[in-house]
Amino acid sequence: MSPAREKVLIFGTLGALGCLIGCVVGEGLLAAALPARTGEGSATPSLALRPETTPQAADQAAEPPKIERRAVAAPPPPELPVLAKRQAPQPAIPPGSQAPVLSKREPPPPLPPEIQKRLDEAGGKSGQLQFTLIWNNRNDLDLHCTDPNGVEIFYNHTKAEKSGGHLDVDRNVGGETLTPIENIYFPSNAPPGRYRVYAHHFARKGSPDPTEYTVNILIENRRLSFEGKISSGDDKRLIHEFTLPGLRVAVSPEAVLYRGSKNTFRVRVERHRLNKDPVRLTFAGDRLDLNLPDEVTIPENEDEAVVEVGTDTAAKLATRKLRVVAEGKFGKAEAVCAVAVQAPPASLQLTTPREVVVFPGGTNTISVRLDRQHNNQPVRLSFADESSGLVLPADVIVPGDRNEAEFEVAALLRAEAGSRKVRVAASGAHGKVEADCLVTVNIPSASLQLAVPKTVIVQAGESNRMTVRIARDWFDAPVYVRSRAANGVTIGGAIIPADRDSTELGVSAGPEAKEGTFTITLAANGGTATAETAVVVEVRPVPPAPAPAAMTTPVSSWSWRLVLVIGVWTALLAIGLSLALVVGQNHYLGRPWLTGRELGVVLAGGGLAGLVAGAIGQTLFSLVARSGIPPEFGFLAGWSLLGGLLGRGVCCFIPNLHASRSTLAGVVGGLLGALAFTVISKLSDVSGRFVGAAILGCCIGLMVALVELACRGAWLEVRYGSREMITVNLGPEPVKIGGDSTVCTVWARGATPIALRFFIRDGEVVCDNPVMKREIAVSDGFTKEVGNVTVIVHTGTNSLAAPATRPAPCLRAKPMPSRISSENDFDPFPVAVNAPQPTTPQPVATPATPVAVKTPVPKPPLPPAVPVATKTLPTPTRSKHPDACLGCGRVNTGKPKQRYCMICDRSY
Repeated sequence: MSPAREKVLIFGTLGALGCLIGCVVGEGLLAAALPARTGEGSATPSLALRPETTPQAADQAAEPPKIERRAVAAPPPPELPVLAKRQAPQPAIPPGSQAPVLSKREPPPPLPPEIQKRLDEAGGKSGQLQFTLIWNNRNDLDLHCTDPNGVEIFYNHTKAEKSGGHLDVDRNVGGETLTPIENIYFPSNAPPGRYRVYAHHFARKGSPDPTEYTVNILIENRRLSFEGKISSGDDKRLIHEFTLPGLRVAVSPEAVLYRGSKNTFRVRVERHRLNKDPVRLTFAGDRLDLNLPDEVTIPENEDEAVVEVGTDTAAKLATRKLRVVAEGKFGKAEAVCAVAVQAPPASLQLTTPREVVVFPGGTNTISVRLDRQHNNQPVRLSFADESSGLVLPADVIVPGDRNEAEFEVAALLRAEAGSRKVRVAASGAHGKVEADCLVTVNIPSASLQLAVPKTVIVQAGESNRMTVRIARDWFDAPVYVRSRAANGVTIGGAIIPADRDSTELGVSAGPEAKEGTFTITLAANGGTATAETAVVVEVRPVPPAPAPAAMTTPVSSWSWRLVLVIGVWTALLAIGLSLALVVGQNHYLGRPWLTGRELGVVLAGGGLAGLVAGAIGQTLFSLVARSGIPPEFGFLAGWSLLGGLLGRGVCCFIPNLHASRSTLAGVVGGLLGALAFTVISKLSDVSGRFVGAAILGCCIGLMVALVELACRGAWLEVRYGSREMITVNLGPEPVKIGGDSTVCTVWARGATPIALRFFIRDGEVVCDNPVMKREIAVSDGFTKEVGNVTVIVHTGTNSLAAPATRPAPCLRAKPMPSRISSENDFDPFPVAVNAPQPTTPQPVATPATPVAVKTPVPKPPLPPAVPVATKTLPTPTRSKHPDACLGCGRVNTGKPKQRYCMICDRSY
């Protein structure tokens, strides 16, 4: 591929990529600033939104049917609870005590505010165990911990793999803060065993001693605090030592026994995560008159055991403290159970149902059962209510030959919903017993009805509205109505306030909705009631386009904010485009991709050009839209102006680029980008912006490269070898060639910082040699070797005047300095790399032949057989410069052994 075509493709690709990058960055700005696109169009036109007109759609929605309220039947009375059957007369045995509950580890108490603040700033963590050390000077104190495995955790060994301990904060290693902190924590499941916590004064960092410290220790859900003083040179100080158990045990807090009876209590254990062995239970303490097993074993797969305890008829009435000892592989634990030996209770027992439900204004029956032992006397039943709203019967007498009784309880109409306790007392010859019955007043369940139209008609790509009615029963609260989209049809949601029973919902059919009839479920919920119904939506095809009179154009509203937003968005596109083209130009010329100066110019110049272009384009678009002209023409005009201003701004970064032609190229790119945006944005504005921005950048890059290629009058052909070649346009701005890549247009390795400069002046191509301080007018075909490149001058259609008809080359001699200077880079020797051939001097035929420069002191010509590279150079008489060549004394820049002298043709 030729270099010209390669440059065109590179510039087109980089232009599209640069605008795409700018568009990606600016997408967040547009999402936050531009109005959301709705089904009715956007009220404010913008260069970043597709222009559109909105047809007037007629609403076609049937009215929903009216809702007839239905009577809510009172719920049936609840079933009576089943009472326990009467057992044979025997000594009453109290039920077994409740199962013990191993208390969950409560959250540990918080750290003191000062320690918590330092820990948060340092990013420290907490866990099952936590040790925190703080002090208030720049000295370096260290926190140490020895885990049950004997592993010491400190600054040189910050994490123990087996136990999980971790030193995650270590401050004042270099005395950097006056509020230091150190922290060691064990996340969870710390191994049981012995733990030791130490403090050590490692080194002084300029603060006086002794140093006061505070150590806060967390052991599961307990915190301990220790304070002290320590000085440099003191031994490591033990702060606290404790043992973490590996086994926990819990028993029933109390077990009640009657004389001559038995009962049970439960024992639960909690093992460490590594403990899978059985646990052996033994009993100690006050075991007088108690019958207990010698030992109970809890298997490895269980964590609970039931222990039976009994007494004889002569047992002493007292409460005994029984110690339960649990032993396992990982430790030993104890718990205490209070075993109370009591006399049998009274011989009368009363049983009532747990709960009775009654509605306001209704009644229900409470069934009571008596359990007598050796008692045939009548029993009086009395009732008491803890609150109002219930009607209870008077006292009831149960004869001695009966053990069951029933009575009615009624609820007033004004009774509030809720549960109440009714106390039932039974008194007789053997004492008085009481029992509670829970009476619950329930209000009938709330219900909700929903009515919608039978059919809703909507056109594809349009919207419609329908009315929804509701009916509430037994509740007064807002109702939420919602639905799900189906087949491209969406029904909006709404909230119906408590004082209303209807609302309107929007029904929208997307452009992708197919013609036909679809069923969508509509759901409503309010309070505790829910309701669902089906809505039939008929999607009809889009009718023929209406007459122009039926179309309405959105009214444009002027907005400085929108102008600023579009200006910033365009500035991002311009910066991305300029960066891409500058990087592509530098890469094409073999220079560094981007320098700091170029970055500053691109950000400032490109941003300003894009801001101005976007603001002017948006203003023009708004004015066109407000004048009644179809918004599409304003959109095309705005993007065309935008592309023209961006194309004009690119001239600031590409040398010798014609401004008017570059502007015309930008106009064409903006026009093509606007057309692509209008077509693609029918899917979505985001895709349209991306495609339009890419085409805009690609067109500007392509047009710039094509304009540079087609309209150039003279250019340089730069060859780096037999297969690598680039071209550079010539114009009034000089094209510099040399070894300094930061200032030269073409970098030539091994040449002086600026070896040659080419530019056009008065219709002639001028070659300027800054080193020799001379200028020469050259013609088409002029060839020059500079460093590792070969430069050839081309004048295209020969529109430039050829200087070959002149009798002598155009020279402009400059005074020669008296000494070699590194500031003006003066060199008394020719720049040509190849030495002149030993031939007889010939008349000058063309300006391409180098002309000898007169030196201050005339010297005889060099012998023909001796090449310039091997010529013995005179030794300078002045003092040696550190960067001077050892042969000729010429000063060159660079590092030692990397400097290159063109005169001596060697590195030093």
